[in-house]
Amino acid sequence: MEHVAGPIHRVPLGFVAAYLVAEQGAEPAVLVDTGIPGKAAVIVDAARELAPATARAPIGHVLVTHCHADHVGSLAAVVARTSARVHAHPLDAAVIRNGAPQPPAIPASRVLRLLGPLFGRVGRAELEPVAVDVEIQDGSTTPGGLRAIHTPGHTPGHLSFFWPDDGGVLVVGDAASRLFGRLGLAMVNSDPAAARRTFARLAELEFETACFGHGPVLRGRANAAFRNRVERLAAH
Repeated sequence: MEHVAGPIHRVPLGFVAAYLVAEQGAEPAVLVDTGIPGKAAVIVDAARELAPATARAPIGHVLVTHCHADHVGSLAAVVARTSARVHAHPLDAAVIRNGAPQPPAIPASRVLRLLGPLFGRVGRAELEPVAVDVEIQDGSTTPGGLRAIHTPGHTPGHLSFFWPDDGGVLVVGDAASRLFGRLGLAMVNSDPAAARRTFARLAELEFETACFGHGPVLRGRANAAFRNRVERLAAH
């Protein structure tokens, strides 16, 4: 587990990561995403490390960035262990609740067409249905004090989450990636044009730190790196 800033911690789960917002006062711990199937024990153990002795449960809420199996694969198991309430955007909630068809996975570039189908299959694997307790709207304040930002493109209901303190921390899910240390769009997106618009919108925010579903944390003037990437994307 890696401390990011304030109450936020990164939980590595192989090629993907989840994020824990530690308990604050009377507010229980909040989890962002659950990674691939089979990771519930790792996540709950990490949450217990952060939880005070008086905590009633290691995790009170799960915020879902989007409906792909590499981000909600362990959601059912985490809920079974913790009775956490699940929060997701309405446009992705149907997939999480009842296994509605996943959105398409279109490679972000010609080069990625070779690897895109592999990652698309991982993200589109069959999921165990899970109840969504709260449908999050753009601009909502979530448990843990995060602001939800609707960031469509990777999926129609993709969400990112913003922590306003400590210079600003943006948990982007797959609205951006930092695979192999290279900042850019996700490898596959349901709507590539919307994904590019979302990336540009995120670059307009003020944040020192960016946290990704795939790739290491970007620290120190992270928004400047996003803006530089927007300029390079516009040049092509």
